[in-house]
Amino acid sequence: MQQDLANINRAYDVDHTVSTPFDTDDMILYYKHTTDRDYKLLEMFEGPGLHSKLDVPHPIRANCGLSLQPAYVLREVASAHAKSVLDVGCGRGFCTFYLANLMPDVKFRGVDVVPRHAEFAAQEALKGGYENVHFSTGDATRLNELGEKFDVIFSVEAMCHLDTDQKMRDFLRSAASSLNSKGKIVLVDGFRSPNFDTCSQNQQLAMMLAERGFRIRRMPSKALWTTFGSEFGFKLVRDVELTEHVLPFWRFGWRFAHALLRFPWLIR
Repeated sequence: MQQDLANINRAYDVDHTVSTPFDTDDMILYYKHTTDRDYKLLEMFEGPGLHSKLDVPHPIRANCGLSLQPAYVLREVASAHAKSVLDVGCGRGFCTFYLANLMPDVKFRGVDVVPRHAEFAAQEALKGGYENVHFSTGDATRLNELGEKFDVIFSVEAMCHLDTDQKMRDFLRSAASSLNSKGKIVLVDGFRSPNFDTCSQNQQLAMMLAERGFRIRRMPSKALWTTFGSEFGFKLVRDVELTEHVLPFWRFGWRFAHALLRFPWLIR
């Protein structure tokens, strides 16, 4: 790890990267500069949805194809007998389309803070003739501006961008006002480890560099979500640990990055 960090420092100003206070505009710019070609390249390696692959056994694998995270959302939507569902940080709509195909009688709405994402998803919905989905640009911290109520609000690998206490509280506040009675929030995401503060300095630096690579200032932890959620009347009803399932995917990514870091001039 020490050698890898040294190689990164040869390519980037690590101190500047770690201290940069990224905001929402930086995150939007990050995704804006990811071209359609980039997304196609990512899909070749990761499959549809561009989410981390999960090594999960049957029956979930049989129900969800290449990207398995929507299967967990599907279970929660079905158990809630939901009729209206909101996908926050919908990206290009993969999860929304997946669920809408399986549940044609449920109304789905997808919002994303990146205009290009929402525009692309809306175009795909039009091409596919979807009548139960709608996409628009929207901020996770201002869901009440949508003017709708939902039975389930979910997010797949997007809430990590709520990287300050204020953003998390604003999301939970607006979600609470946008949910019907007995509504639920479903978050499928990566979270900062509860052991972060006791890790070595090199481990902490590596984690912070990974976060900032995605324009995230500080990835929220599960404990923080639970604490802030209780302030707005939410309680944790299910916690599924997926770390072991996602490790094969990230180990492959680490090996690729480790090889690439031998050539700092190339990644620069």
